Amino acid sequence: MFIVPKKFDQDAKDRVVGLIDDRVLAEGLTISIACQVVAPKLGVSWHSGRQWGQQSRRSGGV
Repeated sequence: MFIVPKKFDQDAKDRVVGLIDDRVLAEGLTISIACQVVAPKLGVSWHSGRQWGQQSRRSGGV
């Protein structure tokens, strides 16, 4: 069985990154732990959430 990857638009990615960053600031979690908590609740793998956050930080985003 082949699983087709989901495509997320930029707004969805920004929302995930923002919620992860909020969790880091509010609760003092590491980025990895925050990704593991937040991303699956939004239907995203924690790896994707972490990658999107890294990309956002490199580009001067969130």
